[in-house]
Amino acid sequence: METKTTFADRYAQNVCIADVAKKHNIFSIPQRKITWQGADLQSVKLTLWQNICQVVTTLNPSATPQPMAEYAQVADWLFNNEGKGLLLYGNCGRGKTLLARYVLPHILMKLYGKICHTLDASDIDTNLRQAMEWGIVSVDDIGTEVISQYKELAFGRLMDNAEKKGKIIIATTNLTGDQLRERYGDRIFDRICGNMKRILFAGESLRK
Repeated sequence: METKTTFADRYAQNVCIADVAKKHNIFSIPQRKITWQGADLQSVKLTLWQNICQVVTTLNPSATPQPMAEYAQVADWLFNNEGKGLLLYGNCGRGKTLLARYVLPHILMKLYGKICHTLDASDIDTNLRQAMEWGIVSVDDIGTEVISQYKELAFGRLMDNAEKKGKIIIATTNLTGDQLRERYGDRIFDRICGNMKRILFAGESLRK
């Protein structure tokens, strides 16, 4: 593999910079893929469930975690995200925040060595510059922030940045697809559909 020094030498020798850049894949968009090494999908499902149980009982020792069909889809994403982010949507009280804020960041750090920064949707504006530097960012409750042209632009810029630079966004929302389209517009909704695996958390609140 050529070092930066030998790359500079090639440039100094009047080698076509475009050819060298193409050879070294310099201009390609990075893909932050997550792939589980040395384990099968069943192991991923078990690990996910164990971490869910750990988080639930830590937050509320008297709580009893309930298996949910949606967890299998979350495990599929953990096993191989195919370069996409993750959108957890559906009714409130279905455990979306627990996954996005606690469980997934813990697994990504412990087993993948990847840092997942968590952020409330209402804080996107004030943390946008920093969030755009993060490789993985988890945004909780998109659609609950106060609507203004600037705030919509901030979320849109975060989505655009993720697409252009191969970053991963994990997000939760209680809004439907139609409501997301109405709130953020067709362009941002298209970014969501194209760059995120969407998992519907159906049913009533587990808090009832």
